[in-house]
Amino acid sequence: MADEKILETISQKLDGVAHDVRTNSFQMEKHAVRMDRIEVRMDRIEVRFDRSDENMVTLLGGLNDLTKEVRTLSKQFGGVMDKVFGNEDRLDAVKKRVDVLEAGTH
Repeated sequence: MADEKILETISQKLDGVAHDVRTNSFQMEKHAVRMDRIEVRMDRIEVRFDRSDENMVTLLGGLNDLTKEVRTLSKQFGGVMDKVFGNEDRLDAVKKRVDVLEAGTH
């Protein structure tokens, strides 16, 4: 009878262990599925970051081109202003002559 009791106790313990193994196996499978989903999401996020990096490179290239154009326009504007200021005295002299000529005809 004592042997039967020991055998029954061992059997119950083995049933408990088997139940724990099944439960843990199920939980591990659930976690594996979640990990697969997370990996897919991470892959998508990585692709988005790669696209963002490409877009940033494109934008920086465009910004560099724009900067070059602004520098060129600034230099051209500076050149025109130099000409305007350089010819301002001549324009004032011509204006005075025109004023004298107009005053003489009235």
